[in-house]
Amino acid sequence: MIKTLVVTPEFLNSIINNNELVNKLANLTKEYSAPVYSEVIFLIDNLKSENREEYINISRKHGNHNVNIKYIIEDFLLKLRVENIDIKLDKLLSLNIDYIWDKPSDLQKKFILKLNKFIGLPTTEDKIKKEIKNTVRFANKIFIFDPYIAQHMTNFSQTGINQIKESIKIIEAKEFPYNKEARDQEYYINPENNKVAKYFKDHDILVDLEGKDLIEEFKIEINENSDDHKISIRKILEFIFCEEPGYYNLKKNFNVIIQSSVKKKDIRSFEKYLYEIKKKIEDENNKEKIKKFQKLYDSVNSQIFIKKHIFKDILKEKLSRCFSNPKWNQHSIDLQVVDEYDENNEQFYRKGIVAYGNTIKAIVCCGKGIDLFKVHSNYIEKKKIETKIKILVTKKHKSNNLKEKEKFNHNIDKVRSELLKIRKNVKIQDNKQFWLELITEPNKQKLYTTHGRVR
Repeated sequence: MIKTLVVTPEFLNSIINNNELVNKLANLTKEYSAPVYSEVIFLIDNLKSENREEYINISRKHGNHNVNIKYIIEDFLLKLRVENIDIKLDKLLSLNIDYIWDKPSDLQKKFILKLNKFIGLPTTEDKIKKEIKNTVRFANKIFIFDPYIAQHMTNFSQTGINQIKESIKIIEAKEFPYNKEARDQEYYINPENNKVAKYFKDHDILVDLEGKDLIEEFKIEINENSDDHKISIRKILEFIFCEEPGYYNLKKNFNVIIQSSVKKKDIRSFEKYLYEIKKKIEDENNKEKIKKFQKLYDSVNSQIFIKKHIFKDILKEKLSRCFSNPKWNQHSIDLQVVDEYDENNEQFYRKGIVAYGNTIKAIVCCGKGIDLFKVHSNYIEKKKIETKIKILVTKKHKSNNLKEKEKFNHNIDKVRSELLKIRKNVKIQDNKQFWLELITEPNKQKLYTTHGRVR
């Protein structure tokens, strides 16, 4: 996608008197002199811009009697964006540069540039790694942005709303009716121990709620059943920080900013259910239930509404933990959670990567989302197996027959062995709505650096 170029003054001086090579280079540079190519190819120089200074001197000295050299320098080289690297001039050639013009024979290497290079998924992980690394290798600041990171990775979404709905149903659990036909609720009070239990109609059995199943208060937390964004961003960070031969960075220390947003509709949904809980507190007569509803109300309020934007701070703290690694400590990784709409009512909806150097900017669009990888964990099958185990354990405890208990133990072990077979499997997205595309058109670039809140 991005191509780097080093042109040494020695190279220009060596071809000045060779009309054939000068003409060849002039024709080549004319082909790539359009402004749009400045978004694709970048000159590499040292911090003092010594090469650039020499270009100017050569043009002044030879430009009047060598029009092509003047054109090559003033209409091509000096119009390209330059990335200055903290390295001595004689060491530039040792870097992993795409094109080096140091001696006349270097022109034999074919010079090819493609605009709006597009890589559709699925493809290989190595190819994704190569293109991302190629894009960010000159950067000192990198933005990874997708408005849905927080929504998919945490329960600050419909997942959290569903948890609150479940909490309300659990608190409202009624006495277990002895008439089987009247058992139409999901939760009841178990008459055997006075605990809240889930009723499984097909088995006509109550299974006591314990641990995470007994949701009586709300907390913003990582959604353990949706790993696509987490795994994908961690892989992208691995690619960015990779220092393997052929993949090292031209800058040694840089900042990475991971940016997400919070959806207006999610905030409104939490507000709606907070109001509903408050109404239930006012209408309820049972003191124990009032106490539980108040606890649920306070937990939702403390996580989202008690202080302005407190949920953003909590989301930032929770998400940041997912992207930490001692190997990356030398770099700065900052997580930002912003509003879905900015002060100009522009919606944050684009997804991609923006890499900033000292003077240049490269933008890669990721199509549908930054989650270029997907995790197959078969969550639904896992929940079915876990429920089956709970039912078998409950039936075992109810049985007074030793042989029957042994049979239940055997069946429980058998079902648990099925649970062990379920493994998380990471694959590249095979959906054509995901891709990697280098954005070179200035107007389109602006969309990615404003709507994505990238400044």
